[in-house]
Amino acid sequence: YVVERAKKCLDFVVTYHFFHFVATCYVTGFPSTVSWWVIHFAALLLAVLLGEYVCMLAETQDIGLGAKGGASKGRKVKKKPSTIDDEL
Repeated sequence: YVVERAKKCLDFVVTYHFFHFVATCYVTGFPSTVSWWVIHFAALLLAVLLGEYVCMLAETQDIGLGAKGGASKGRKVKKKPSTIDDEL
């Protein structure tokens, strides 16, 4: 994931839209049409809302502990060798 926290989605989206705006100004000049501004504002709003939604989904997932999930998921769990004392 590029953004892992919902708090950071707004910052990330505004930053990449700002860089896009600067690149647009450099290549084609200052955008003077209303449609350009409406489309990019709508894209910014949509990206923020969807990004925060996806991040909140990921943040609210259960954290698995033990051999069935979490950090040890997919790994074999080593067991201690049993001794006679354990069986008694």
